[in-house]
Amino acid sequence: MDKLKALMERYGKVAIYLHFGVYLACLCLSTAAIHLGAGSLFDLDLDLAGAAWLAERWGAFGVSVAGGYACTQLLKLPRIALTLGFTPILARWLGHSEPATP
Repeated sequence: MDKLKALMERYGKVAIYLHFGVYLACLCLSTAAIHLGAGSLFDLDLDLAGAAWLAERWGAFGVSVAGGYACTQLLKLPRIALTLGFTPILARWLGHSEPATP
């Protein structure tokens, strides 16, 4: 987490936008995969205790969003690694000037 904080201080908005962009992409893709039935590709028969309660109140898409959020949280470390690896590359490509060292 210290590396992520240092990266945020060094690159500012570039790092923040990339990090949240990766977060939103992960959330949307995992939600879509669950909603479209990616579990059925692997013959997963998940009987979640809270899924029926959630489906009654939010519908099938609500269950997909909850599952997508859970998958996104499970992928937190790879998302941070992706942010750490690609922020300097993206900043260079965008022409972001490095802050002056004291």
